[in-house]
Amino acid sequence: MATSAVCLRHDQYRQRFTGSLVSGPSASRTAAMDAAGSRTQLSSLVAAVTVALVMVFFTDELAYLPTAALAGVVASAVLNLVEVEELRELWRMRRSEFWVAAVCLLGVLVFGPLRAVIIAFLLATIDLLRRASGLAPGCYRKQPTAVILSRKIQSMPLVLPG
Repeated sequence: MATSAVCLRHDQYRQRFTGSLVSGPSASRTAAMDAAGSRTQLSSLVAAVTVALVMVFFTDELAYLPTAALAGVVASAVLNLVEVEELRELWRMRRSEFWVAAVCLLGVLVFGPLRAVIIAFLLATIDLLRRASGLAPGCYRKQPTAVILSRKIQSMPLVLPG
């Protein structure tokens, strides 16, 4: 892990100084490779060579391709990453976790992946604390203070000095 992080950092520095194309991991590329049935790194090598050839020989033609068409290709590949059956199972097993997953899914689209993960982490933590406290979702009503105090006073043991 540390070695790959160091290599990635050196690669980014080299790219900055040479003005080359920035590379990095891509969920849509991984999804497309999985959908195509790739099992080895050879498919990544073929994809890299294909991208290089397209950039060298078809750059002018790609300039006329609408951004919406490119977004459609990426969206098509990424939609395979969303596992609807898993969301249905969350809905059946624990609705609160389903809502955390749904907020995270929509948060990625609205706020970006990093902020969405932070929001999902906070919601999951709140849900965990709620479940650990033993309170049911409908038990958040405010009770009168006098009732709470009288219950505490009645349950306190009487201690006499001596």
